[in-house]
Amino acid sequence: MYGGASMIAASRMYNNKHWASDVVMGAAIGTFAGWKVVQYHHSHPGNKIDKWLLRPSVHRTADGQVTMGLSFQTR
Repeated sequence: MYGGASMIAASRMYNNKHWASDVVMGAAIGTFAGWKVVQYHHSHPGNKIDKWLLRPSVHRTADGQVTMGLSFQTR
């Protein structure tokens, strides 16, 4: 993921769409936000967002097609 983000950042600077300081600040904000999300996830296991996002279901229909959906659980 970091490699892909670095290539995009380099292309944005090459095409004069962003300065290097913009890219560095964007990387810092993205890294900080990702770290906070992981930290929240570890300190709040089983939270409502995880239950909603981590409960996808995949089913095969009788005619061979594959369907995907989310199952919502409420308490």
